[in-house]
Amino acid sequence: MATKKAKAVKSGVGVDAIDVSSAGYDTFNYWLEPVSFEPGWRKFMAKAIKEAVSIPVLAANLIRSPEQAEAQLKEGVQDFVCLGRPQIADPHWANKALSGEGTIKRCICCLNCIVNSRINILQFTLCKMSQNIVCQIKSSRFFSNSNSNSF
Repeated sequence: MATKKAKAVKSGVGVDAIDVSSAGYDTFNYWLEPVSFEPGWRKFMAKAIKEAVSIPVLAANLIRSPEQAEAQLKEGVQDFVCLGRPQIADPHWANKALSGEGTIKRCICCLNCIVNSRINILQFTLCKMSQNIVCQIKSSRFFSNSNSNSF
């Protein structure tokens, strides 16, 4: 069904790219998969869309390492790599991957960030791999309150 809809999108009609994602709240275990799922397990979905369209395809596909991201680009699975939880686990993921310097803190799929963000909507997100995120967000002007220095 998704491939049929993607084929209907013609370039030049205002769609510059397709971001392939999967699942929803009714299939939560496949949207926010636990650590037992193999990285890249859903890349077949992005590849099917990529083969059906002539515009760039973006996808996350449970990417956990720069090597995996690069491999999926070379395999033609997608044109752009999207990162969600890996960027929460290590906000410097992309810079470390680009420079090859530093150890990337890998997302362990504990889902602590998701559970915590649902409890503390628009306040802060906690990650077991990167506890400093709360400090970074607390110092952000976006979340600052002129009457208080705390949440």
